[in-house]
Amino acid sequence: MAILFFISMLACIFFYVKYRISKRREPIPVSENAAAAHDLFIAALDVGQGSCTVIGADGEYMMVDGGTRESTKAIKDFLDKNGIKSFKYIVATHPHADHIGSLSEIISSYEVGCLINNGIKLDTAGCSKMFSVAEKRGTQETVPKTGDKFTLGGAVFVIISDGLKGSEDLNDTSLAVRLEYDGKSIVITGDAGKEAEEKILKGPYGKKIKSDLLVAGHHGSSDASTKAFVHSVAPREVIISCGKDNDYGHPHREVLELFEKEKIPVRRTDTEGNIIYFADKGGGLLRAE
Repeated sequence: MAILFFISMLACIFFYVKYRISKRREPIPVSENAAAAHDLFIAALDVGQGSCTVIGADGEYMMVDGGTRESTKAIKDFLDKNGIKSFKYIVATHPHADHIGSLSEIISSYEVGCLINNGIKLDTAGCSKMFSVAEKRGTQETVPKTGDKFTLGGAVFVIISDGLKGSEDLNDTSLAVRLEYDGKSIVITGDAGKEAEEKILKGPYGKKIKSDLLVAGHHGSSDASTKAFVHSVAPREVIISCGKDNDYGHPHREVLELFEKEKIPVRRTDTEGNIIYFADKGGGLLRAE
């Protein structure tokens, strides 16, 4: 009886360990056309000192910001490698060059259904060309309000802030979005700073922004990512999109210390390159290698 009991215990331990291993959120490999292989696809691309996030849900795609003009080739190479030929939406959070640099070329080269922007049209070559190309291509233009919702496959994303209207700081006019798909979620706030984050917290979505992922505002600058905002999002991981050895010192020490204190793992494009996540219906969010 003792031997049988011992064997039974070993069997239980074996199957329990096997079960736990199967539930681990281990990185999974990236392959050609990986975007189409999963129900949900999130990629924060390495665009140097800029920001560009590509999201796919059930075969429909959106891009939030488009990095710098110099990153255009890298972005297009990534899209082509993953079989992405069209976008239902492109969201330009605000018209700074490090967020819209590639967008005129992207809109020119791919089918884009709708260009969502904050309504500010700067008299700069990059901004003027983006809107000019969108008009020529027949791309719909939308300036959303806080609370506007859009669908992407089975995902829904909401404008949790339409920015601080009339702000002298263009960063604070950034659109902020939260996308959710089958219980998995991400928040992206462009270059929104502390005042813009405060607007979100005091607005209708202040208590509805908890998400798996957060793309840190303003490339990890200390003028964003307040403790209160980070607590409200309570992300499982934070993504910081910034350039290697950039002139601004991003990400700033105070922000990194906050994430460390809150025990939130940080992923950085300047040290890791493209940062990619996958998920399938009913499954968890997995980070790719």
